[in-house]
Amino acid sequence: MTKGAKVDEKALPAEAEPDKGAMESITRVLHVCRAQMDELVVQLDLVKMNLRDELNDQADVAQNAFLAARSALSEVGHDAETTAKNLRQGLEHLIQDLERVYDEVDAVIRRGA
Repeated sequence: MTKGAKVDEKALPAEAEPDKGAMESITRVLHVCRAQMDELVVQLDLVKMNLRDELNDQADVAQNAFLAARSALSEVGHDAETTAKNLRQGLEHLIQDLERVYDEVDAVIRRGA
């Protein structure tokens, strides 16, 4: 066929003419497919919302566990500091007592010598 030549529509075979029934059938199938796709989009949105809610819940649980652990470690640190301070004071008293005993024993030895 040459460029710009017109096609005589009457010369086309009958099969080439669009069948209105087939077109309507294809249109209905396309509408059903579109409705199913819309339904899937809605379901995916619901799943996304559920996952977001679940992740937020898990994040809250993790944050609460972190805060509890941090608080417990803070108390342990304070308790350890208090214990170390008490231990130091006890050792200082022990050293003072040992010095006093040494001085008393030394005094007894000097008097007896």
